[in-house]
This record gives sequence, C-alpha cells and structure tokens, in this order.
Amino acid sequence: MESRLGIPFLLTEDIFLQFQKQGLETQDVYKAGFVETAKTIERLLKTKYALAFESTGASPLFFELLESLRLQFDVKLIAVSASAKVCLTRIRSRDAGVHMPADDALIEKVHRISSGLALDYDLIIRNENLRESEIVELLQSVTPTEQERGAISYYGGEQDS
Repeated sequence: MESRLGIPFLLTEDIFLQFQKQGLETQDVYKAGFVETAKTIERLLKTKYALAFESTGASPLFFELLESLRLQFDVKLIAVSASAKVCLTRIRSRDAGVHMPADDALIEKVHRISSGLALDYDLIIRNENLRESEIVELLQSVTPTEQERGAISYYGGEQDS
C-alpha cells in the first residue's frame, strides 16, 4: 500500500505481540494492544495524511477503537474477505514468528465472526485471487487525499492478501 498509494501500513499485530511476549493474559494483551494501537495511529497521523491498519473486527475492543478514531479522523472502512479455506491456507503459509499464534479452530471462529459483520463499508474487496494491480485500483476509489487526513481500517475474514 505504501509503495503503490503512498499510504503507510501499520502492522498492528506487532503491537499485540509485544504485549503477549511480556506474558500478559490473553484479555490483557487485547486491552493493552488496542490502547497502544490507538496511541500509535494518533501519533502517526500527526505527521502523515493517511494511514492504513488491519483488524479482524472480531473483538468488541475494535469497535471502541473505531469510534474513537472516527471522532478525530475521516475513517474509511474496508472489508477484505476470502473463504475460510483460503484464509487457513494463507495463514498457515505465513511466518508464524511475527503473528499472533492461532490454531485452526481459532482461525475459523475469527473468520466466522468477521464474515458475519455487516457494517457501512466504504469498500468491500473479495480477495480470493485478485492481482495486486486490481487491489490497488479498488483501493484508489477510497484513498484519502492529502487534504483528507484519516485512517483506513481493513478487516474481514482475510487481511494478509
């Protein structure tokens, strides 16, 4: 996203992993992770006109973050989805050392929750097998200009595509 659209992408999972490595209980990891994500987004948007980040949307804490950001910024909400089978395949093939650990049952549960969300999306991308150029073209339709500072939140059944 940054190289093609000039919008930095915040890897939120890195934030949550840092709290997990501190040995916090799972619920505390999520609480601390969402607070730190909000702080990081707010800090970065002081110097950037836009920022993209991801979330599965499976945690109620995501919606608190979303509402907080909407009070300050123009937030574009993009659902990126793929079938549960495609998600499992993609997640299994990524570097597990830089992602929150998740077994197949948890992945399927998060996919089911994320896929069941029905919000007022600015864009829905069904990413079973899109080429990068096709994704960029879709994203350009909602990408803020430098005069429209804001955050772009991706969530849905699959974000790593």
